[in-house]
Amino acid sequence: MEDLAGKEIYVRKSSSYYEHLVALNAKFATQGLAEIKIVPSDENLEDEDLMEMVNAGLLPYVIVDNHKASISAKVFAGLKLRNDIFINVVRPERLYL
Repeated sequence: MEDLAGKEIYVRKSSSYYEHLVALNAKFATQGLAEIKIVPSDENLEDEDLMEMVNAGLLPYVIVDNHKASISAKVFAGLKLRNDIFINVVRPERLYL
């Protein structure tokens, strides 16, 4: 998780991912780590759109659900999946870079 400190991650503000990253930032603050730079993405974009933008090099990082990550990893060769980072263990969300 500490690998996310100081990183710029794009998420829709209305998504649960946003809430999880805000909570993670609070935890980082207590540990003296740099906050994640949470950048709100366009609400009209779906997770698949954001992953495609990462694949094209337009965005550095996005968070998506595990089941979406598994499918997209087979389609977008330019995505690097971080299997070691889970933002929410109840409903696993993976980091793409």
